[in-house]
Amino acid sequence: MRKAGPEDDVDISLIEPVDSERALQAAIVEAESVAIATTDLDGRIVQWNRGAERRFGWRASEAIGRSVNLIVPADRRSEIDAMVWRLQRGHDVAPFEATRHTRAGGEVHVYVQLVPVKNELGAVVAVAHLALDHTAFAVTTSELAARAERERNAAHRYRRIFAANLFGVCYGAGRRIFEANDVMLRMMGADRHDLEAGIPLDKLLAGGLDGVRRSSVGDGEGQEFEISRPDGSTTYIVSAALRLAPDPGWVAIAVDVTHRKEAERDSEYRALHDALTGLPNRRVLVDRLEHALARSNRRECLTAVLFCDLDHFKQINDDLGHFVGDQALQAVARRLELQLRESDTVARTGGDEFVALLEDLAAPEDAAVTAERIRVALATPVIVQGHELNMTCSIGISLSGNGDDRVEALLGRADLAMYVAKRNGRDQIALGADEPGSRAVRRSVIDLRDGRSGDAAAR
Repeated sequence: MRKAGPEDDVDISLIEPVDSERALQAAIVEAESVAIATTDLDGRIVQWNRGAERRFGWRASEAIGRSVNLIVPADRRSEIDAMVWRLQRGHDVAPFEATRHTRAGGEVHVYVQLVPVKNELGAVVAVAHLALDHTAFAVTTSELAARAERERNAAHRYRRIFAANLFGVCYGAGRRIFEANDVMLRMMGADRHDLEAGIPLDKLLAGGLDGVRRSSVGDGEGQEFEISRPDGSTTYIVSAALRLAPDPGWVAIAVDVTHRKEAERDSEYRALHDALTGLPNRRVLVDRLEHALARSNRRECLTAVLFCDLDHFKQINDDLGHFVGDQALQAVARRLELQLRESDTVARTGGDEFVALLEDLAAPEDAAVTAERIRVALATPVIVQGHELNMTCSIGISLSGNGDDRVEALLGRADLAMYVAKRNGRDQIALGADEPGSRAVRRSVIDLRDGRSGDAAAR
């Protein structure tokens, strides 16, 4: 930089463009076609760069100290003075197209930007005239416009992808979500008003943040989450998050797997339960019987298996149809459940066959009491589709503690005892001769039936 004479007191090194012009000037300088002529407030040239030498033809030694009229046409000087006056009062001056004299006696068409030069106190002490070749300026402006357009298009594409994505997408910082597309909002059961204060993750995720693998947060690894929605329903998602380093935020993408989760649960339920009655199936029965037998050995208590088979049920299907038969089976299932404790299990193992598992019995007679209660409950008529159905059942009992407490052994002995009950005339309860306390059980069954018969006769 070159300093004007002592009488001017203008330090060219103080040139500092205002913030509103920084971007434009940077682009112009990068174009390498900028002519800069700095003048004091009286219009005398105090600085003349190499670009000005190339553009206008005068060397710096020839231009400095002369009036700006050297390059500005006389009929345009008043416009320049008016612009300088505006700059002194803090107003901006837009770039403008102009013609400027050259040393060769011709004129050049340029774009001009006037930039205020301020001292340390912020007062305007000089004005820098930046002149850019018309063609170069047009190219630079075009490049800037194209870049801005590309950025707008990229932002627009991002917003469209963000909004229209088939996946849920959200942005958060810390433990709150501050932005989400419509898909993610539906997963969360939230709306855009909830995003204003941020949606807290510890309330959104069932169980809070305890189940979140800390090591996986932000590394893109997928993890399954359960979302508690405001309406009480649940959404299951698989989500992966990435940190936006060095920014403190993160972005996550989520897939709604609720239907898959429900299908898995439904499949698991159907694999373990009877489709018609909803009772556990044989697979569950065997598993629970294994555990019950293990516990009975440790606790020195008894486990009983009651094999219940409906008498002449085929006739109901043949006479009234399978629809009525199915409803009758459902009614039987509900009655069986009502006769058992919560710790007991009743399963449907065949067409009209049901098996009850009684755990933690203190005495063999307890099994007889439950069996008799079941027999009486099922003998009570049930109304199905206007038909009064009188059903009975035959029940076979097996007990743990006879030396062969294998699962299949107990089930097999209960099944054989059930056939004994049928041979005894149906609507009966039978117990194998080798079962622990068999005599006591038979006596208990007889006493129970006699007691009920006596009560009925008395009534």
